[in-house]
Amino acid sequence: MRIAVSRTDGAMGTLEASVARLTACEDIRACVYSYAMAGDRGNEPRIMGGLFTRSATYEARGIARLEGLDAILEGLAKVARELVVWSFHAPSGPLITLADDVRSAKVFWWVWIPASLRDEQGRQTPHWAAGHYNADMVVEDGRWKFQRVLFETRLRTPFAGPWTPVDGPFEWPA
Repeated sequence: MRIAVSRTDGAMGTLEASVARLTACEDIRACVYSYAMAGDRGNEPRIMGGLFTRSATYEARGIARLEGLDAILEGLAKVARELVVWSFHAPSGPLITLADDVRSAKVFWWVWIPASLRDEQGRQTPHWAAGHYNADMVVEDGRWKFQRVLFETRLRTPFAGPWTPVDGPFEWPA
């Protein structure tokens, strides 16, 4: 994360710029983690809808390439119904490179995902999966959102499983 500021017109200006950059980084992190939470809820469209710009693109190499917010929401919901029927995203990072004007950013993060995948015959198989994301983010309607997302799987290994759910209540963050 780059914290240095290009504006040096006095101590207060530098402090204000630094706070703006730090705030942007925290807002970007919140977007990344909200995306992971939505993924664990079957790519929940009500959450995903607030995370992408209207003209965004999304690509999961070998799975889907989607253009525009409506296509992204419909396509990711379809992926959750038909392919990734259960997941637990554990993102790490992210590495954030903010533009000088603090209105756009390049973001990279890794993810570890225990998941259940459905094959062509409809069987669900537990898998260990890992990959990484590259994203371009921008401020739209006063919020940080994804303009472009690229996910690349780096590991996908079936295992004998099954996943064993733990009984008891679980509350998602509001």
